[in-house]
Amino acid sequence: MKERLSKKDIVKRLSAKTGLSERFLNNFINALLEEMKNSLDLGEKIKIINFGTFEVKRSKDRIGKDFKTGEPIRVPGLRKVFFYPAPELKNLINEKEGSDRT
Repeated sequence: MKERLSKKDIVKRLSAKTGLSERFLNNFINALLEEMKNSLDLGEKIKIINFGTFEVKRSKDRIGKDFKTGEPIRVPGLRKVFFYPAPELKNLINEKEGSDRT
């Protein structure tokens, strides 16, 4: 089993399963990912049934230290993307744990 699955691999697998062209599927996946990025940038939560939820959260500001002067400085919080797997995905992954597919 491969340790990493690329977008190109996904396109090839989908093409083999559906009979759709790789070019069409590549364009479709690019459009889907672009829409997801735009939605997350707007602060929208993305929920994909039986897969999971993507959500952007902002970390809190914190106090850091200026390494040159040793003075405390405020470090602004960042927006981070979190993924919460759906129960179906969690169950699927955990069922495979004991099998030889890992």
